[in-house]
Amino acid sequence: FNGRCCDCREGVLDMNWLRARLNQPSTYAGLGVVVVALGALYDAPPLIWCGIVAGGMGFILTGEENGNMDS
Repeated sequence: FNGRCCDCREGVLDMNWLRARLNQPSTYAGLGVVVVALGALYDAPPLIWCGIVAGGMGFILTGEENGNMDS
């Protein structure tokens, strides 16, 4: 552990870390919460709906990873 959230070399973000982070369902859920909050703050219904969709993707991806989704 180097005390950082990712493996950065000379100020360049490691793309492998970014790809791995984007594969995490919690990233979509967290992004959804932030977008819903911004939509509520700025009274923008499209932002709220986009946040709801992103949060839903987080739940769907979690279910697929755990094998809980019926196919």
